[in-house]
Amino acid sequence: MNPVSNAMSRRQNALAADARRYAWWLGRRSAGLRKLIGLSGWRLSQRLLPLCGRPAGALNWPLGLAFLFLNAPAASIRPQLAWIEHAFSGLIDEQGEFQLKSLHIDLGGLAYAALRLYELQGNPKYLKFAHLLAQQIHMQQGAESGMIAYTRGRTEVLIDTLGFICPFLARLSRISGDPQHAGLAVRQLEAFLQHGVDGAGNWPAHAFDAHSLKRIGLQGWGRGCAWLLLGITDTLIEMPPGTHRQRLLELADAWLEKFASTQRPDGHWSWYLEMPSAMPDSSVTALVYYCAARLSNGDFPEFKKYGPLLAGCRRAVQEVSLSSGQVGQASGEAAGIGLYNPRTASHLWALGPVTAAELLAP
Repeated sequence: MNPVSNAMSRRQNALAADARRYAWWLGRRSAGLRKLIGLSGWRLSQRLLPLCGRPAGALNWPLGLAFLFLNAPAASIRPQLAWIEHAFSGLIDEQGEFQLKSLHIDLGGLAYAALRLYELQGNPKYLKFAHLLAQQIHMQQGAESGMIAYTRGRTEVLIDTLGFICPFLARLSRISGDPQHAGLAVRQLEAFLQHGVDGAGNWPAHAFDAHSLKRIGLQGWGRGCAWLLLGITDTLIEMPPGTHRQRLLELADAWLEKFASTQRPDGHWSWYLEMPSAMPDSSVTALVYYCAARLSNGDFPEFKKYGPLLAGCRRAVQEVSLSSGQVGQASGEAAGIGLYNPRTASHLWALGPVTAAELLAP
Protein backbone atom coordinates (compact mmCIF):
# COMPACT_ATOMS: atom_id res chain seq x y z
CA MET A 1 0.00 0.00 0.00
CA ASN A 2 1.45 3.38 -0.99
CA PRO A 3 1.80 6.16 1.63
CA VAL A 4 -1.26 8.07 0.40
CA SER A 5 -3.50 4.99 0.45
CA ASN A 6 -2.13 4.01 3.85
CA ALA A 7 -2.92 7.46 5.26
CA MET A 8 -6.47 7.33 3.86
CA SER A 9 -6.98 3.89 5.33
CA ARG A 10 -5.91 5.13 8.77
CA ARG A 11 -8.24 8.10 8.40
CA GLN A 12 -11.19 5.90 7.51
CA ASN A 13 -10.45 3.51 10.38
CA ALA A 14 -10.29 6.44 12.81
CA LEU A 15 -13.59 7.75 11.49
CA ALA A 16 -15.29 4.37 11.83
CA ALA A 17 -14.10 4.04 15.44
CA ASP A 18 -15.27 7.54 16.40
CA ALA A 19 -18.60 7.24 14.61
CA ARG A 20 -19.38 3.89 16.22
CA ARG A 21 -18.60 5.38 19.63
CA TYR A 22 -20.91 8.34 19.01
CA ALA A 23 -23.67 6.09 17.70
CA TRP A 24 -23.39 3.80 20.73
CA TRP A 25 -23.75 6.70 23.16
CA LEU A 26 -26.54 8.30 21.16
CA GLY A 27 -28.68 5.18 20.69
CA ARG A 28 -30.46 2.51 22.68
CA ARG A 29 -27.40 0.35 23.35
CA SER A 30 -26.07 2.75 26.00
CA ALA A 31 -29.48 3.36 27.61
CA GLY A 32 -28.83 1.18 30.65
CA LEU A 33 -25.47 2.73 31.43
CA ARG A 34 -26.76 6.27 30.94
CA LYS A 35 -29.70 5.58 33.22
CA LEU A 36 -27.40 4.19 35.89
CA ILE A 37 -25.07 7.19 35.67
CA GLY A 38 -28.07 9.54 35.77
CA LEU A 39 -28.99 8.18 39.21
CA SER A 40 -25.83 9.79 40.58
CA GLY A 41 -27.27 13.28 40.09
CA TRP A 42 -26.61 15.87 37.42
CA ARG A 43 -23.33 17.27 38.77
CA LEU A 44 -21.66 13.91 39.33
CA SER A 45 -23.03 12.46 36.11
CA GLN A 46 -21.28 15.21 34.14
CA ARG A 47 -18.00 13.89 35.53
CA LEU A 48 -18.83 10.22 35.14
CA LEU A 49 -20.00 10.34 31.52
CA PRO A 50 -16.64 11.41 30.04
CA LEU A 51 -14.81 8.97 32.31
CA CYS A 52 -16.98 6.20 30.85
CA GLY A 53 -16.08 7.22 27.30
CA ARG A 54 -18.92 9.52 26.27
CA PRO A 55 -17.60 11.77 23.46
CA ALA A 56 -17.15 15.47 24.04
CA GLY A 57 -19.67 17.83 22.54
CA ALA A 58 -23.17 17.27 21.27
CA LEU A 59 -23.93 13.89 19.74
CA ASN A 60 -26.39 14.39 16.87
CA TRP A 61 -24.73 16.84 14.48
CA PRO A 62 -21.14 15.50 14.73
CA LEU A 63 -22.39 12.04 13.83
CA GLY A 64 -24.16 13.52 10.82
CA LEU A 65 -20.85 15.02 9.66
CA ALA A 66 -19.17 11.65 10.14
CA PHE A 67 -21.35 10.21 7.38
CA LEU A 68 -20.63 12.87 4.74
CA PHE A 69 -18.35 10.36 3.04
CA LEU A 70 -21.49 8.49 1.96
CA ASN A 71 -21.68 11.13 -0.78
CA ALA A 72 -18.62 9.59 -2.43
CA PRO A 73 -19.09 7.14 -5.36
CA ALA A 74 -20.91 4.00 -4.27
CA ALA A 75 -18.04 1.67 -5.14
CA SER A 76 -15.71 3.39 -2.66
CA ILE A 77 -18.11 3.24 0.26
CA ARG A 78 -19.71 -0.18 -0.08
CA PRO A 79 -17.00 -1.84 2.06
CA GLN A 80 -18.05 0.49 4.92
CA LEU A 81 -21.78 -0.18 4.78
CA ALA A 82 -21.83 -3.06 7.28
CA TRP A 83 -20.56 -1.01 10.21
CA ILE A 84 -22.63 2.01 9.19
CA GLU A 85 -25.84 -0.01 9.14
CA HIS A 86 -24.93 -1.54 12.51
CA ALA A 87 -24.47 1.95 13.93
CA PHE A 88 -27.83 3.06 12.53
CA SER A 89 -29.56 -0.04 13.88
CA GLY A 90 -29.09 1.34 17.40
CA LEU A 91 -30.49 4.71 16.36
CA ILE A 92 -33.51 3.95 14.18
CA ASP A 93 -35.97 1.10 14.66
CA GLU A 94 -37.70 -0.78 11.85
CA GLN A 95 -40.60 1.70 11.95
CA GLY A 96 -38.17 4.50 11.22
CA GLU A 97 -38.51 6.03 14.67
CA PHE A 98 -35.48 7.56 16.35
CA GLN A 99 -34.55 5.79 19.56
CA LEU A 100 -34.70 7.39 23.01
CA LYS A 101 -34.43 11.07 22.10
CA SER A 102 -36.97 13.49 20.67
CA LEU A 103 -36.64 14.66 17.09
CA HIS A 104 -34.60 17.85 16.73
CA ILE A 105 -33.31 19.78 13.74
CA ASP A 106 -29.72 18.82 14.58
CA LEU A 107 -30.67 15.31 13.40
CA GLY A 108 -30.76 16.65 9.85
CA GLY A 109 -27.28 15.36 9.03
CA LEU A 110 -28.22 11.87 10.19
CA ALA A 111 -31.40 11.97 8.13
CA TYR A 112 -29.37 13.14 5.13
CA ALA A 113 -27.13 10.09 5.57
CA ALA A 114 -30.13 7.82 6.13
CA LEU A 115 -31.55 8.85 2.76
CA ARG A 116 -28.27 7.93 1.10
CA LEU A 117 -28.45 4.51 2.79
CA TYR A 118 -31.99 4.18 1.48
CA GLU A 119 -30.71 4.82 -2.04
CA LEU A 120 -27.90 2.30 -1.61
CA GLN A 121 -29.69 -0.42 0.34
CA GLY A 122 -33.41 0.15 -0.16
CA ASN A 123 -34.39 -0.33 3.49
CA PRO A 124 -37.66 1.62 3.95
CA LYS A 125 -36.93 2.45 7.60
CA TYR A 126 -34.43 5.09 6.48
CA LEU A 127 -37.03 6.81 4.31
CA LYS A 128 -39.60 6.60 7.13
CA PHE A 129 -37.16 8.26 9.54
CA ALA A 130 -36.53 11.05 7.04
CA HIS A 131 -40.25 11.66 6.56
CA LEU A 132 -40.86 11.72 10.33
CA LEU A 133 -38.14 14.32 10.86
CA ALA A 134 -39.27 16.40 7.88
CA GLN A 135 -42.81 16.39 9.22
CA GLN A 136 -41.57 17.80 12.52
CA ILE A 137 -39.48 20.44 10.74
CA HIS A 138 -42.38 21.61 8.58
CA MET A 139 -44.54 21.96 11.70
CA GLN A 140 -42.09 24.24 13.46
CA GLN A 141 -42.84 27.91 13.84
CA GLY A 142 -41.06 29.91 11.13
CA ALA A 143 -41.17 27.22 8.46
CA GLU A 144 -43.38 29.35 6.16
CA SER A 145 -40.90 32.23 6.23
CA GLY A 146 -37.70 30.16 6.36
CA MET A 147 -36.97 31.31 9.91
CA ILE A 148 -36.93 28.04 11.84
CA ALA A 149 -35.29 28.65 15.21
CA TYR A 150 -32.70 26.25 16.53
CA THR A 151 -34.69 25.61 19.72
CA ARG A 152 -38.46 25.32 19.99
CA GLY A 153 -40.02 28.25 21.81
CA ARG A 154 -37.13 30.59 21.04
CA THR A 155 -36.54 33.06 18.23
CA GLU A 156 -32.83 32.68 17.41
CA VAL A 157 -32.21 31.38 13.89
CA LEU A 158 -28.71 29.88 13.85
CA ILE A 159 -26.40 29.56 10.88
CA ASP A 160 -25.72 25.96 11.95
CA THR A 161 -29.29 25.12 10.92
CA LEU A 162 -28.45 25.70 7.26
CA GLY A 163 -26.04 22.77 7.29
CA PHE A 164 -28.35 20.62 9.40
CA ILE A 165 -31.64 20.72 7.53
CA CYS A 166 -31.27 22.27 4.06
CA PRO A 167 -29.32 19.45 2.34
CA PHE A 168 -31.54 16.87 4.03
CA LEU A 169 -34.76 18.52 2.88
CA ALA A 170 -33.44 18.95 -0.66
CA ARG A 171 -32.45 15.27 -0.85
CA LEU A 172 -35.82 14.17 0.50
CA SER A 173 -37.49 16.36 -2.11
CA ARG A 174 -35.51 14.70 -4.89
CA ILE A 175 -36.19 11.17 -3.65
CA SER A 176 -39.87 11.66 -2.79
CA GLY A 177 -40.73 14.00 -5.65
CA ASP A 178 -42.33 16.43 -3.19
CA PRO A 179 -41.17 20.00 -3.94
CA GLN A 180 -42.30 21.41 -0.60
CA HIS A 181 -39.18 20.07 1.10
CA ALA A 182 -36.82 21.76 -1.36
CA GLY A 183 -38.91 24.92 -1.06
CA LEU A 184 -38.33 25.06 2.69
CA ALA A 185 -34.61 24.41 2.22
CA VAL A 186 -34.30 27.38 -0.13
CA ARG A 187 -36.45 29.63 2.08
CA GLN A 188 -34.23 28.89 5.09
CA LEU A 189 -31.08 29.71 3.12
CA GLU A 190 -32.50 32.88 1.60
CA ALA A 191 -33.85 34.16 4.92
CA PHE A 192 -30.46 33.79 6.55
CA LEU A 193 -28.68 35.48 3.67
CA GLN A 194 -31.14 38.36 3.94
CA HIS A 195 -31.10 38.83 7.71
CA GLY A 196 -27.88 37.20 8.90
CA VAL A 197 -25.53 39.05 6.51
CA ASP A 198 -25.19 42.82 6.55
CA GLY A 199 -25.06 43.11 2.76
CA ALA A 200 -21.70 44.88 2.73
CA GLY A 201 -19.67 41.86 1.63
CA ASN A 202 -18.81 40.84 5.18
CA TRP A 203 -19.01 37.44 6.78
CA PRO A 204 -22.38 36.36 8.21
CA ALA A 205 -23.30 36.54 11.88
CA HIS A 206 -23.82 33.45 13.99
CA ALA A 207 -27.58 34.05 14.15
CA PHE A 208 -30.41 36.52 13.82
CA ASP A 209 -33.59 37.03 15.80
CA ALA A 210 -36.73 36.02 13.92
CA HIS A 211 -38.77 38.78 15.60
CA SER A 212 -36.44 41.79 15.64
CA LEU A 213 -34.37 40.58 12.63
CA LYS A 214 -31.25 41.81 14.43
CA ARG A 215 -28.02 39.89 13.90
CA ILE A 216 -26.69 38.08 16.96
CA GLY A 217 -23.31 36.67 17.90
CA LEU A 218 -19.93 36.99 16.29
CA GLN A 219 -19.77 38.07 12.67
CA GLY A 220 -17.24 35.79 11.01
CA TRP A 221 -17.26 32.77 13.32
CA GLY A 222 -15.31 30.39 11.11
CA ARG A 223 -17.20 27.14 11.56
CA GLY A 224 -20.50 29.01 11.29
CA CYS A 225 -19.52 30.51 7.95
CA ALA A 226 -18.53 27.03 6.81
CA TRP A 227 -21.98 25.78 7.86
CA LEU A 228 -23.42 28.29 5.40
CA LEU A 229 -21.17 27.00 2.61
CA LEU A 230 -22.11 23.40 3.46
CA GLY A 231 -25.82 24.21 3.39
CA ILE A 232 -25.52 25.84 -0.02
CA THR A 233 -23.25 23.15 -1.48
CA ASP A 234 -25.15 20.03 -0.55
CA THR A 235 -28.53 21.62 -1.23
CA LEU A 236 -27.31 22.59 -4.71
CA ILE A 237 -26.16 19.03 -5.45
CA GLU A 238 -29.66 17.69 -4.75
CA MET A 239 -31.54 20.28 -6.80
CA PRO A 240 -32.93 19.46 -10.25
CA PRO A 241 -32.28 21.96 -13.05
CA GLY A 242 -34.31 25.12 -12.63
CA THR A 243 -34.39 28.50 -10.94
CA HIS A 244 -33.31 27.32 -7.51
CA ARG A 245 -30.37 25.41 -8.91
CA GLN A 246 -29.01 28.44 -10.79
CA ARG A 247 -29.38 30.66 -7.74
CA LEU A 248 -27.61 28.12 -5.53
CA LEU A 249 -24.88 27.68 -8.12
CA GLU A 250 -24.20 31.41 -8.04
CA LEU A 251 -24.21 31.45 -4.23
CA ALA A 252 -21.83 28.51 -4.00
CA ASP A 253 -19.39 30.15 -6.39
CA ALA A 254 -19.56 33.51 -4.61
CA TRP A 255 -19.01 32.11 -1.11
CA LEU A 256 -16.32 29.64 -2.18
CA GLU A 257 -14.53 32.51 -3.92
CA LYS A 258 -14.71 34.49 -0.67
CA PHE A 259 -13.11 31.57 1.18
CA ALA A 260 -10.48 31.18 -1.54
CA SER A 261 -9.52 34.85 -1.33
CA THR A 262 -9.04 34.64 2.45
CA GLN A 263 -7.25 31.27 2.69
CA ARG A 264 -4.08 31.58 4.76
CA PRO A 265 -0.64 30.64 3.40
CA ASP A 266 -0.74 27.49 5.56
CA GLY A 267 -3.97 26.41 3.84
CA HIS A 268 -6.19 26.95 6.89
CA TRP A 269 -8.72 29.55 7.94
CA SER A 270 -8.80 30.98 11.43
CA TRP A 271 -11.58 30.27 13.91
CA TYR A 272 -12.52 33.97 13.51
CA LEU A 273 -12.50 34.97 9.86
CA GLU A 274 -12.47 38.71 10.53
CA MET A 275 -9.02 38.13 12.06
CA PRO A 276 -7.07 35.84 9.65
CA SER A 277 -4.04 35.76 11.96
CA ALA A 278 -6.08 34.23 14.80
CA MET A 279 -5.75 30.57 15.73
CA PRO A 280 -6.16 28.24 12.73
CA ASP A 281 -9.15 25.94 13.01
CA SER A 282 -9.12 22.63 11.16
CA SER A 283 -12.88 22.26 11.57
CA VAL A 284 -13.33 25.29 9.29
CA THR A 285 -10.73 23.97 6.85
CA ALA A 286 -12.36 20.52 6.86
CA LEU A 287 -15.81 21.81 5.92
CA VAL A 288 -14.49 24.12 3.19
CA TYR A 289 -12.31 21.25 1.90
CA TYR A 290 -15.35 18.98 1.67
CA CYS A 291 -17.49 21.60 -0.10
CA ALA A 292 -14.78 22.47 -2.63
CA ALA A 293 -14.07 18.78 -3.28
CA ARG A 294 -17.72 17.93 -3.82
CA LEU A 295 -18.34 20.87 -6.13
CA SER A 296 -15.16 20.25 -8.11
CA ASN A 297 -16.03 16.58 -8.51
CA GLY A 298 -19.56 17.26 -9.74
CA ASP A 299 -21.15 18.43 -12.96
CA PHE A 300 -20.04 22.02 -12.52
CA PRO A 301 -16.97 22.89 -14.61
CA GLU A 302 -16.84 26.39 -13.12
CA PHE A 303 -15.54 24.94 -9.85
CA LYS A 304 -12.42 23.41 -11.41
CA LYS A 305 -10.73 26.78 -10.79
CA TYR A 306 -10.60 26.01 -7.07
CA GLY A 307 -7.75 23.54 -7.48
CA PRO A 308 -5.33 25.80 -5.54
CA LEU A 309 -7.81 26.04 -2.64
CA LEU A 310 -8.12 22.25 -2.56
CA ALA A 311 -4.34 21.85 -2.62
CA GLY A 312 -4.02 24.25 0.28
CA CYS A 313 -6.66 22.39 2.29
CA ARG A 314 -4.97 19.08 1.57
CA ARG A 315 -1.64 20.41 2.76
CA ALA A 316 -3.19 21.99 5.86
CA VAL A 317 -4.97 18.87 7.09
CA GLN A 318 -1.89 16.73 6.49
CA GLU A 319 0.09 19.07 8.75
CA VAL A 320 -2.36 18.64 11.64
CA SER A 321 -3.12 14.94 11.12
CA LEU A 322 -1.98 12.47 13.76
CA SER A 323 -0.43 9.10 13.05
CA SER A 324 -3.78 7.53 13.98
CA GLY A 325 -5.53 9.38 11.16
CA GLN A 326 -7.29 11.82 13.49
CA VAL A 327 -7.37 15.50 12.52
CA GLY A 328 -6.05 17.80 15.23
CA GLN A 329 -6.32 21.56 15.77
CA ALA A 330 -10.14 21.67 15.66
CA SER A 331 -11.92 24.16 17.90
CA GLY A 332 -14.32 22.77 20.47
CA GLU A 333 -18.09 22.89 20.48
CA ALA A 334 -19.65 26.33 20.93
CA ALA A 335 -21.55 26.68 24.19
CA GLY A 336 -24.08 29.02 22.59
CA ILE A 337 -24.38 32.12 20.45
CA GLY A 338 -21.25 34.16 21.05
CA LEU A 339 -19.77 31.52 23.38
CA TYR A 340 -16.90 29.95 21.46
CA ASN A 341 -14.49 27.30 22.65
CA PRO A 342 -10.85 28.23 21.92
CA ARG A 343 -9.48 24.87 23.06
CA THR A 344 -8.46 22.65 20.16
CA ALA A 345 -8.34 18.87 19.88
CA SER A 346 -9.16 16.04 17.49
CA HIS A 347 -12.90 16.21 16.92
CA LEU A 348 -15.32 14.29 14.73
CA TRP A 349 -16.48 17.56 13.14
CA ALA A 350 -13.06 17.86 11.50
CA LEU A 351 -12.40 14.16 10.87
CA GLY A 352 -15.74 13.52 9.13
CA PRO A 353 -15.55 16.24 6.45
CA VAL A 354 -11.85 15.57 5.80
CA THR A 355 -12.48 11.86 5.23
CA ALA A 356 -15.28 12.72 2.81
CA ALA A 357 -13.17 15.33 1.01
CA GLU A 358 -10.31 12.88 0.46
CA LEU A 359 -12.71 10.43 -1.20
CA LEU A 360 -14.36 13.15 -3.29
CA ALA A 361 -11.47 15.40 -4.33
CA PRO A 362 -10.62 15.13 -8.06
